[in-house]
Amino acid sequence: MYNAANRAVSFTSQDGSTVVECGYDYMGRRYMKKVTVNGTVASHERYLYRGYLQLAALDMLDNRNVLRTLLWDPLEPVATRPVALVQAASLYCYGWDFNKNVTEVFDREGAVAATYDYSPYGTVTGTGSLVQPVQWSSEMNDGKLALVYYNYRYYNPADGRWINRVQSLQKEDGICMGLLIMKWYSLLIISEKKLTNLATQ
Repeated sequence: MYNAANRAVSFTSQDGSTVVECGYDYMGRRYMKKVTVNGTVASHERYLYRGYLQLAALDMLDNRNVLRTLLWDPLEPVATRPVALVQAASLYCYGWDFNKNVTEVFDREGAVAATYDYSPYGTVTGTGSLVQPVQWSSEMNDGKLALVYYNYRYYNPADGRWINRVQSLQKEDGICMGLLIMKWYSLLIISEKKLTNLATQ
């Protein structure tokens, strides 16, 4: 189910037993996720942000206790990468590849707590006992949904597709873009003909 801003607000499993509800703030950031299994709330998390970077997750079923905090690379303010994670009173550090995919997570002693391998479209295979969300493209991997959350919309790595279209790229915009391309192509042909005429004079 989607809201008026085209953001997914509710997911229901095929058998109807599990419902995942999401809430979004005025900037379009997912500020909460609630999972209900057979009518009982199994988890309810609230997320805190700086800009569009998630800094913390709170457990709303347990006095708003902090589930985890994240430190992001301050040298890359936009397309950034996670540097450190504090979870269950333990400190972890991230390792990545050149595509910003998290490939390892190390504990405070330098031992490998988790490793991740990815298919070309982002399906993850992980090893290790640590369960943490920052994985493919340094984005939030939602294990309950089997989707990657990219702030505006969700990506399905199993299909290599987004689950919905961007509102600004609807059919009408596609037609306008096609007309614009045709116009530029026509101008290029006219310019080429003029240059050819000048060269032959």
